[in-house]
Amino acid sequence: MHPHLRTAAAVALLAVTVAACGGSASTASPGATTAPTAAPTTAATASAAPDASASPAASLDASAAPSVPASPAATPTPDQQALMERLPTSVGTLQLKVNPVDGAALIAADPEANKGLVDFLTKIGLEPTDLLIAFTSPESQTSVAFSIGAYRFVEADPAKLKAEFVQANLDSQPGSTAKDETIGGREVVTLGAPAGDSGPPVHLIFDGDTVFVVSSTDADFAAEAVKALPIQ
Repeated sequence: MHPHLRTAAAVALLAVTVAACGGSASTASPGATTAPTAAPTTAATASAAPDASASPAASLDASAAPSVPASPAATPTPDQQALMERLPTSVGTLQLKVNPVDGAALIAADPEANKGLVDFLTKIGLEPTDLLIAFTSPESQTSVAFSIGAYRFVEADPAKLKAEFVQANLDSQPGSTAKDETIGGREVVTLGAPAGDSGPPVHLIFDGDTVFVVSSTDADFAAEAVKALPIQ
């Protein structure tokens, strides 16, 4: 399996960003499950740096994982830190490291490739500087491919964000599906890949102006990851 999960959450390549930032599955499997990007992907021992072959999605195509600029070298800003604290530091027995990504820097690194993301932000009335991203990576080897990320669209209208985010993902992948269900004891919107696409389902959890994205090749792990999100 490719080190980065290709998931169905395309919108901002957000979910995809997570996957790109995640690692790739290796050998030692954790005692519990771990989730992924959509949108997602994460895996084993590797560093959080994305695969060199992955480039930012040109539109909202979730099939391509973007190469994400390394998280800020300096100390995370207060807003980034607050978002990072909203992601779990463990799922089952698997310990996770939370990393920030500068949304504006991600877009600036390749404006053309990220045009779809910019258009989405414009549609909900935001600028690239209004996008905060955080994702997790495993601290030890794991055989579970996963992606767990959080995307905050600062002060976006919650109702509009949810409707537009889901629709953008559906529009980006004809034939994909979205359904409301309960996973890990939480209400989620699950994005399913088009027929013929083997990508795992992507679970979206909306909380105010923030979207949490969880995906994994292991359904039990995905459920544990959703449950582990520190959301009231």
